[in-house]
Amino acid sequence: MDVKEFLMNDRFAALLGIELLETAHGKAKAKLVINDEHLNAVNIVQGGVIFTLADFTFAAAANSYGKVAMAINVNISFLKAATKGTLYA
Repeated sequence: MDVKEFLMNDRFAALLGIELLETAHGKAKAKLVINDEHLNAVNIVQGGVIFTLADFTFAAAANSYGKVAMAINVNISFLKAATKGTLYA
């Protein structure tokens, strides 16, 4: 299984505009250019968008060995609000 090809089926990540930049065994890098639709009511990136970027990148790394893998439990700590630019995971 080619992980990049496999994750092209992630329609939600595609809808958000997440781009998979690189993968290697157990590693991955993705980015998201922040647009207006990613902002919540207080004009910062909605937490679910950030979580989805992290989750998608984790999926790329976890599935990079060619076997389907999923998380059992995940946690994210938001350190600083983002309003513009590009997010990387």
